[in-house]
Amino acid sequence: MKTPTKTIYDANQDAVAELWPEFESLIPDNESAVEHVLQKLFEYEMIRCHCGNQEAENFARISLRILACRQCSREIRFLARTCFRYVKQLKAWLGAIYLKERRVLITSYRLTRLCNIAFATAHNIVTTLACHLQKELELKPSTDVYSAPLNSFIKILFRRSLISVSYKHPSEPPDESNRNNSQTQEEKESQGFPSSSQSSNDCTANNIDIDLTETDKTVFDAIQQMPISQDSLCVATAMNAAQVSSALVMLEVSGLIEALPGNLFIRCKQRETPSSSGAQRDSLTALGFRAFLTIREIYGGVSRKYLQLYLAAFWCHFDSVRWQQDSLLKILLRGKSIRFQDVLSYVSPLTVSIMPLVQPKLSRNQN
Repeated sequence: MKTPTKTIYDANQDAVAELWPEFESLIPDNESAVEHVLQKLFEYEMIRCHCGNQEAENFARISLRILACRQCSREIRFLARTCFRYVKQLKAWLGAIYLKERRVLITSYRLTRLCNIAFATAHNIVTTLACHLQKELELKPSTDVYSAPLNSFIKILFRRSLISVSYKHPSEPPDESNRNNSQTQEEKESQGFPSSSQSSNDCTANNIDIDLTETDKTVFDAIQQMPISQDSLCVATAMNAAQVSSALVMLEVSGLIEALPGNLFIRCKQRETPSSSGAQRDSLTALGFRAFLTIREIYGGVSRKYLQLYLAAFWCHFDSVRWQQDSLLKILLRGKSIRFQDVLSYVSPLTVSIMPLVQPKLSRNQN
């Protein structure tokens, strides 16, 4: 009898269950987490006193996060110049990094359970790490990064106030019925996943595979080739401002309408197919669909606001060449902290970026 293939979700859950005991044996609490970071700072030669001292044996420990130079007696707060300066739940941060560096996706919900921390804290950790990954992606030359229309991922986006049930957070594991349904539809959606050229040419609600509500369709029908204001749409559709505003967001994300200055809206015009090669388009479509399946399976659904951050996490998840052990930790030890306000204000662009995955080279014996 043929053994059933594990889903992406189940395989990821098994990986977390296997790796987490290893992490806990290495870092059982926040104090040991601080010790681990200190050890890495000395290993990477990132601790240096103004007097030139940088040898570990020439520093004395004053408190958990403070060293003293034995040569000049200067105090050094060794976490001050890292992204962990104000972090209290350091074990949870290192746990999320440990899993990501081993190409395991961790949700806020799962991190909450593993570390026994507040969900808001876990969500901040996961999102901030994704912001650091996104910053690394932005440093890549534009020629090395694929661009895809955001509406290619429309089926995994959600509107929290209207679609998500209030007690069901999207980072929770998708229920069994949803996962089974997504598996039965996988082959159908793999054939219909829009490429960059298809998404650009689809300019009507009938030609694009998007689950629009009746409200969305009514607002879309009221928008023609001439710019129209939101107030005029309220009058034309007999809907209140909140309903029209929500529909406009969905239609704009779907690529069906375009926002103009002065709070005006117009239907998107048909555009020519991009001049990229067929091989590049095929690669983008395959990569986009792989990201689509992974995000749908692991997270169930993500917000339009943070989609780009989840795509950056996908890059870290699959690229075993760029993201090796301690690679993400080094970035956080050397980089500047990302403010909580910066995370809150982040909004994914209408054209998202996907980093091509670098696969390890095979040796002659493996060929």
